[in-house]
Amino acid sequence: MEDDGDEIIETIPVFLSKTLANQLHVLQYPVVNQNCNFDKSHVVNSCVKPLTQQVKIDFALNTASHNYDAFKGDQLAIAADGRNRSKNDPKPTFRSGRMDKQSYVSSVAMPEVDRFCVGIIKDGEMYVTPVKGIYQMRPSFSYFDKQDKRAKADKRAEDGDMADEEETKQVTVKFARNESEKVKKAREKSYNYISRMGAEEPWCETLWHPASSEMANMEQQKLLMTGTSFTSDTLNMASKEYVDHLIGHETTQEDSKALAALSKVISNRKAKSLPLVDQLKNLLINAKMVPFHVIQSRVTETNTEKLLRVLQTVGTLLRGNWVVQSEHLYPENSVSSVNGVPAALMVRAREYVLYKFSYQTQLNRPEVQAKTQLPPEEAKQVLESVAKLTGKVWELIQREDRAFSQKYPELVQRQQLYWDAKAESFREMEAAKESQKRIRKKSHRESK
Repeated sequence: MEDDGDEIIETIPVFLSKTLANQLHVLQYPVVNQNCNFDKSHVVNSCVKPLTQQVKIDFALNTASHNYDAFKGDQLAIAADGRNRSKNDPKPTFRSGRMDKQSYVSSVAMPEVDRFCVGIIKDGEMYVTPVKGIYQMRPSFSYFDKQDKRAKADKRAEDGDMADEEETKQVTVKFARNESEKVKKAREKSYNYISRMGAEEPWCETLWHPASSEMANMEQQKLLMTGTSFTSDTLNMASKEYVDHLIGHETTQEDSKALAALSKVISNRKAKSLPLVDQLKNLLINAKMVPFHVIQSRVTETNTEKLLRVLQTVGTLLRGNWVVQSEHLYPENSVSSVNGVPAALMVRAREYVLYKFSYQTQLNRPEVQAKTQLPPEEAKQVLESVAKLTGKVWELIQREDRAFSQKYPELVQRQQLYWDAKAESFREMEAAKESQKRIRKKSHRESK
């Protein structure tokens, strides 16, 4: 505007990403200098207490640095584990015999965090994800506690040797009185109760993935994922309609059928007027398995980097081609059209089929039925979503696109990490089915 007094406000579309809504936790370090960056620090161990919601992270110290006091480090290790510590001690405080790490432990989780979210801006679009928990990490000096406990234990042992006979003590018997539910909840929220529960609960070790690792990058991409469509008419909606559009609603079986029917009859012109995420979802559902160059020719987005980023939110890479993610093919709370199999079982079965096709070229339906426990009609439906029947076996609809795999090896590696993470659960599923099969055979022989 020409008037200098007018303020120009630039608006950007905002999306609500719910992929990590129940898993995103924020760690704060209030006592650490702002110039200190933990992104490049080496984490030697990480633990959690699931019940009391506590986190502990051990950061490695550079004992070779000229700023490190080696003598003091040795003294602190001796204070923690004792001078006569056995080298075979399974859980020493400092394995190297010198203070080689600094532990940070979280305080009690911050209450009422549902009003906080994490936002990220990418390509002129903002994605926000609700926060599940916020924890303030502070240095832990538990090695001093170990020193005090050992000194007290030695003193008690010394006093016990000097006493000729045990002193008789009066014992008072106390009976717990009944308390109301309100009083019980108030007691469980008290500091003393939480501290005692936290001290009694053991630490559970967890896996730590550095910020630069492929697994961390995969999780970071989920901050950009969204199933919410954005249109230019959003700002013209009524308040209630806008909220429903923003957070979505539960998809019923009737809604799933209507969406499926709509996707089959929608025209190319209408499809290209949709937001990019819906264009891709519609294309993958209808075409089942699509090479990337075909996707580029059917959507309006010309930025390859953005197209690939959005494509990963709705599609799965399978032998160089793209297929729709199982969650979009079988929406939550829906059921199959033939035998009413819940969506969760259909998703798990299709993920198993995609996993098997990721390293073999053929499948047969009886094997899929046996492993997934699906009825014949549903097993056929899952296979038809990516494969075609050739003779007596099922093969993928498209041949492997080696050119795409060679051009984008990082996407192939990221997808392989995803299958590796799921492989264990699939192997357990196969082992359980084999075990049931052996039990049935044994029971059959015994009945004879």
